[in-house]
Amino acid sequence: MKRLVWLLLGIALVIGIFFIMDNIVKVNYMSFAGKSKNWEATIIISQQNQKSENKKLTLKYIGSESISEVEYQASDLSGQMSGTEELDKKTKQIIKESRCSGCMMTDGNQTIGLKIKWNEKEEFIILHPVS
Repeated sequence: MKRLVWLLLGIALVIGIFFIMDNIVKVNYMSFAGKSKNWEATIIISQQNQKSENKKLTLKYIGSESISEVEYQASDLSGQMSGTEELDKKTKQIIKESRCSGCMMTDGNQTIGLKIKWNEKEEFIILHPVS
């Protein structure tokens, strides 16, 4: 009888360990970067268990003219991130985050196209994976 109890406890322990290991969050990080005449851009992506994705876009203005409003659109195979934001006057940056769950995951080997419009000007940057 004792052997049966120990056997059942052992089986329950093994099943519990497999259940816990399957539910541990596995995070994959990727970075993309690019630069144009007036802008530097980075996108940092974190993927959790290949089920959800967080993206953080940082745009930094390196030009010399005065600007306030910036329109951007970042596109890759998994979708797009776009908006119109005010440029932070002190840091000359825009930082924007997005989250999705159940969406198509970004491939770390692809490039991301980024279109930026400001003061009736427009630039396009290709963001490449950063190792």
